[in-house]
Amino acid sequence: VQMVRHLSKDGPVSLAAADHEGAYRALPVRSPSECFVFMPAPASACLWRHNSLNFGSAASVWSYLRVADVLCFLGLTCILTPCSHFVDDFFP
Repeated sequence: VQMVRHLSKDGPVSLAAADHEGAYRALPVRSPSECFVFMPAPASACLWRHNSLNFGSAASVWSYLRVADVLCFLGLTCILTPCSHFVDDFFP
């Protein structure tokens, strides 16, 4: 809030938000051979291999949050743009 008040002294301040559509599908896994999941079926079970993060997994959410933290850090340090995020919602 203090930053917005300080910036508004120089002129109008605009705020923006962006939702990263399909965020978890945008991050490939290191090795698809490490990313199998069993899904139950009426007669047996199906085996699926993922090439990108599966958001049903708690580890996928934490991995995406680390990438979002890096993006905000780069925005803050490289182009001096205040930004924050909440999972896949970014506020530059």
